[in-house]
Parts: sequence; C-alpha cells; structure tokens
Amino acid sequence: MRTVIGRFVARPDQCDALRRVFDELLAPTRAEPGCIRYEVFVRADRPNEFVTVEYWHDAAAVEAHMASAHVARAFEHGGPLLAAAPEIVAYERVA
Repeated sequence: MRTVIGRFVARPDQCDALRRVFDELLAPTRAEPGCIRYEVFVRADRPNEFVTVEYWHDAAAVEAHMASAHVARAFEHGGPLLAAAPEIVAYERVA
C-alpha cells in the first residue's frame, strides 16, 4: 500500500474556489481502480490550508492517478489559486 499526503495553501481570497476544485476531484479519484481511500481536509485554524490524505494499492496506482485527466484538470484550475507550490509526498507503511 502507498499513502500520499498533499498540502495545498490557497491564496486567502481563493479558499472557496480551491475547495470547488477539490470537490470536482473527489468522485473521479475515488472511482479509480487503485484508490483505497481519498479524503480532503481543511485546517481548522487556517481556512486556506488544505490537505489530501490518499491510500493507494501501490505505486503504480499513484502514478496512474497523477497522470489522469482529472488530476491534470485540477492542477490547471487549482494552480493559479495557490499561494505556494503544493507539497505532495508518498509514504510506505512500516508498522
């Protein structure tokens, strides 16, 4: 299994717009064959900071997800809304 955590910081005036981008990403991502779980969170004390927590069957599933049309669309629409480059890190379970 592969876990991916992404951190995205919206420009302060673009929080709602970035939330809509994530809303559009949920259904097609969750329908991907390698997706075990995909969730999006907003930080309680910073409404412009979002985190994705993703569980995938394997690295190939993550690669397929990142190469999908819906992810490309999300980066195209969401990229200009960000205050900084996203941080996306893959992890492997050790225990």
